[in-house]
Amino acid sequence: MEGYEIHLGRTILMESAHPFLVTEAGREEGYFGEGGRIIGTYFHHLFHNDAWRNQWLNHIRRRKGIPEREINKINDYKDRSFDELAVKLKDHLNWNLVKAILGQWGSQI
Repeated sequence: MEGYEIHLGRTILMESAHPFLVTEAGREEGYFGEGGRIIGTYFHHLFHNDAWRNQWLNHIRRRKGIPEREINKINDYKDRSFDELAVKLKDHLNWNLVKAILGQWGSQI
């Protein structure tokens, strides 16, 4: 799993809670309680990890009696979405006008 952590302070867990993650350095991070119904973390980009996100969502699906799903690769989805957006923009924007406006902004600095 990859991501980064930004926070100040320290999480103090109640007796009924457990750390959500244990870092490679062995440090406990975040909060996990009520059988996984409540999770808190300072770990950013957690859901950008395709395999982990799919496993976590499938765990929830199993608990709810919903069929599991295959991994949805977020970067593939993003790439397709950006490609679709680029086609729409190309078809509907006057790029020469956009460039002229941007050029005017640059000359005012």
